[in-house]
Amino acid sequence: MKQFNDFKLVLSVTTKSFLDRLSLLIKIFIGFLMVQVGYAGVNYLMMKLWIQIGSAGIILGIVIAILQAACFSMMIYVLYQAVLYKRIGLSFQEIKSSFTIFIGDVYFIMFLRWIFSMLLGVLLSNPVISFALIIIFSALPETIYLGNSHREGLLLESINFLKNNWYFWIPLTFIGYVMQRVVFEQELLLNWYSFFGDSMNLIKSILYIAFSSIFYLYRGIVFQYLNNSNPRKRKFMQNF
Repeated sequence: MKQFNDFKLVLSVTTKSFLDRLSLLIKIFIGFLMVQVGYAGVNYLMMKLWIQIGSAGIILGIVIAILQAACFSMMIYVLYQAVLYKRIGLSFQEIKSSFTIFIGDVYFIMFLRWIFSMLLGVLLSNPVISFALIIIFSALPETIYLGNSHREGLLLESINFLKNNWYFWIPLTFIGYVMQRVVFEQELLLNWYSFFGDSMNLIKSILYIAFSSIFYLYRGIVFQYLNNSNPRKRKFMQNF
């Protein structure tokens, strides 16, 4: 019963906070769109180059991974500004800085993911185990830009966050997973054919970016609120 009451309180407070930032959604959408189209184009050119160079493909693979990390860094920097400061700067200098500000932590998590996939490849092919790991580490993106840890500390902090707030975070994660993988059938970063395959792919990709803008802004607001409070504090602050 206490968790249900806290769930309603969190939903009420975070919804109001989300509505306060509603005007930022256009800039978030523009930022996400810039990253997705840019990544899709560069990735396409690199894949073409990969076919040509053959044995040097491992070097190109590292370059693509760094590119992915830079794109994720830019996307979460946009969310970082929106959640913490209720503003988004899209000047040339800010865009340039956004690609590197979180790249170290993002690349570290991507590297760990690659290690896990190499060591646990067979287990990860099991959809139950794969989904369980998605849930366990689901707060990592928000932990990177709103948490207090770096590198390996991110894993422990994100797990502790989930342990303390599972009754709100897991349903939210499940909704996002269903929308991304089932409804839109997309990865976090889109490929070339998502934009230039056919008109239906383009429409679906644009709608997915719009959904991502809304969903990840709300996730960031929820994480910030939950990570800086506890049920007792939230109940106490409700009276003010």
